[in-house]
Amino acid sequence: MERDLFEMQIMRPDSIPIILENIGLGDLQSDAAQTLYMRYAELESQGILADFDRMILEFDDPAMKNLLVGLSESAGKKLQQDLDVEMALRELLESFLRRQTDAELRQQQRSLDSHDLDDEKKMELLLDLLKRRQELA
Repeated sequence: MERDLFEMQIMRPDSIPIILENIGLGDLQSDAAQTLYMRYAELESQGILADFDRMILEFDDPAMKNLLVGLSESAGKKLQQDLDVEMALRELLESFLRRQTDAELRQQQRSLDSHDLDDEKKMELLLDLLKRRQELA
């Protein structure tokens, strides 16, 4: 999903604000993804369009440059296959949202399993957990 995210940003640099609104730094697992995300966010906050040409200039590290080139090549192949970019963006954002929600639900479940909560708090968490699972179904 992280590769798809950055391929999307290369295909559609205008989608960066939407992506930054819906996906947080903590949603990314790899160091490289977090580094790219932070750079995209910095450029966006400065009002600079972070297209591929700009991003390649942002890094001196050959590994980051190679990663960007690889992402650009993959993005180009997807575009050649007539990828519906709008739908792909929606699906990607939904995938991240599901992953975020799943993590939150797992945390709630761990809280329920702990013995540190009183019965009232456990009931509250249980009801919230059931409600959120129903919303996902």
